[in-house]
Parts: sequence; C-alpha cells; structure tokens
Amino acid sequence: MKDSVSERIYKQLKLEIGKMNPRDSRVYTEQEVADKFNASRTPAREALSRLCDEGLMVKYPRKGYLVNATADNLLIEREQARMFIEGGIIRYIIDNIPDEMIKELYKYCDVRTSSSEESKRANNNFHIAMANLVGNDMLTGILTDLLVESPDHLYRPDDLPSRKAYAPTDTRHKMIIKHLLDRDPDKAVAAVKNDIMGHHTRKE
Repeated sequence: MKDSVSERIYKQLKLEIGKMNPRDSRVYTEQEVADKFNASRTPAREALSRLCDEGLMVKYPRKGYLVNATADNLLIEREQARMFIEGGIIRYIIDNIPDEMIKELYKYCDVRTSSSEESKRANNNFHIAMANLVGNDMLTGILTDLLVESPDHLYRPDDLPSRKAYAPTDTRHKMIIKHLLDRDPDKAVAAVKNDIMGHHTRKE
C-alpha cells in the first residue's frame, strides 16, 4: 500500500532527525516542510505533529518545530531565566507589598480548565499578576514574553484534570501565596521553582 503524503514526510523527517548532531540547532516550519516535499501544509502539519507526539520535536508558538535536544536546552535556559526574575519578584513582594494586595492573587486560583490552552492561560495569569504587584511594566513584559513563548508540550491535554476538577496548578499557586503571606522568601522561592518545574515535566 502506498504511503500517504503525511506518512512520507514523517518518515523522511524522522530519518533526518536521526542523522543530526544533537548540538545542532534546527527549526522546522510547516511552510518550509510543505515546500520541501511539494505538498500542502496539512500533511506537513500532520507529520510534524506526529513527531511531536513521539517526543522527537517540540512545537513553539509562532516559531516552529524544534528538534527535541535543541528544545530541551532552550527549556533549561527559560527555566533559569524565570527563576531569576520570579525570585526577585518574590523578594520584592515580601519586603514591600501588604497582605491585602497579596491576597488578591487568590482570585487567580481555583480556575477550572478543560483544555491545554486554558491551563496555560490560567498559569500565566497567576504569574503575571504576581509581577504586576511590583509595578514595573518592563519587568512584567519580560516575564510575559517568557510565559507566552513557552512550548505547547508543557501543557499537554493528558496532564489536565477532568472537567469537574480544579487545575493542579491551584495547589501550587496557593502554596506560593501562603509563603508570601508568611513572609518566608526561601519557601516562597522554592514553591515557585516547584510550580515551574511542575509545568515543565514532560511525561514519557
């Protein structure tokens, strides 16, 4: 039986990835793949999505599909950048922001989600709200860019709760708020790290 277009693209790309140097930086776009194989974007997208499902590639919004070794390195850098920024935010809040304003963060908890996009948005809103307490628009903008550019695999649908359950991030977010109110910077920073790492753990 003759392979479909998407199957042919998938097999060829998988061979290419297998021959790549792990340290090579390689980004594929749907249009690039479609042009390369003289196909439409639909089979190109199907092939790339299949490679993502197998863990060989990772999709980044508005950028393209990265070979996983490259994506993992970028993910580590993103985690480090967020920890540096959010660690400073935590310490500023503890030293300068009153309890009443910190408690406003609770309204970003207990958010019901039923899709990966909703889970991502709920998490982003909480962290951006924390940054807003500092009152520095540039700082908030930098963190927002880091959050918005997070790859899709960080919020896989199979990691989500049922429609009747609350998002698992709520427990972690409430723990961050608790430590902020306790004025405990070490525990608050550790809770933020746990939240970041919790989202960035990919299931095998």
